[in-house]
Amino acid sequence: MSGTPVPVRPSAWVLVWALARVVLTAVVVLGTYFVVPFHHGRFSDWLAVFVGLSLITVVVVVEARRIARSDRPFLQAGEALTLSALLFLTLFAGVYGSMQANQPGAFNAPLTKIDSLYFSVTVLATVGFGDIVPVKESARALVTVQMVGDLVFIGVALRVLLGVTRRAMARREAGRE
Repeated sequence: MSGTPVPVRPSAWVLVWALARVVLTAVVVLGTYFVVPFHHGRFSDWLAVFVGLSLITVVVVVEARRIARSDRPFLQAGEALTLSALLFLTLFAGVYGSMQANQPGAFNAPLTKIDSLYFSVTVLATVGFGDIVPVKESARALVTVQMVGDLVFIGVALRVLLGVTRRAMARREAGRE
């Protein structure tokens, strides 16, 4: 008890509200993914990946700023990671479905919304069951981009968001002294 600040734990309501926001985020992102049809036009799948990754980068930057200003940076970081991971997975799932619709035979099997999301998650998890396989070169290239993107996302997004969280928590603790 020599002047050491006692950490303040969030109340149960704060935790429940944070969990509710994470669940709501998941429902909105996944709901949007399942409602928006796979693209069947001339819009480039590669352009969609570029635009999508650019938007996810903006989301990570905005979320990092929100974490830095938050009274509960750790909870805010959990929400930010949930949002960015879901956007990343649904971006690639949507592009896989679009690629299959625009280039039949891009994968060894037709892809439904669930199949595309499942495949995107297995690529992120580096599981590779082998039940869905990119066949065409363009599909293999896209999957390779996701694999590299997974490593970058995990490394950079986690480092940025958790680094901002640590700094915000340190500032918060310093303010209590």
